[in-house]
Amino acid sequence: MTTKIIDRQHAFVGLTPLLGIANIGASNGVEFKIRPGTLLLNVFSQTNVGFDALGVTLTVTDSAIIFIAAEDVTVPGTGTVANVPKYYPTGGLISVSVEQSGAGTATVGELLVGFEYVIVGNGNAGIEE
Repeated sequence: MTTKIIDRQHAFVGLTPLLGIANIGASNGVEFKIRPGTLLLNVFSQTNVGFDALGVTLTVTDSAIIFIAAEDVTVPGTGTVANVPKYYPTGGLISVSVEQSGAGTATVGELLVGFEYVIVGNGNAGIEE
């Protein structure tokens, strides 16, 4: 006999605040605490204003997996994401960092990073189909 699954889950989104030149450097990033039982569906980044110095990059990682690897954020656009979905049975921590390795000092730049996820077993509604 086939089991009908009638419970539905809403996806949630977590967003960084707008990140800019003040966020360049290892100690100026943002961290997201991931609840136990989270299924990470997607990671995304959007550079709204390109950083105006050479070698400014974005990295998003949970220390075991790199989702966005040293992505150039000197030009507006979306980031390239890998290694999703990922399940966190006991929770976790995702770090967002903006680094600069090139010459000069960035004076402008703006981006944001987001995460789409569901909490497994945290149903929101039931619809029988």
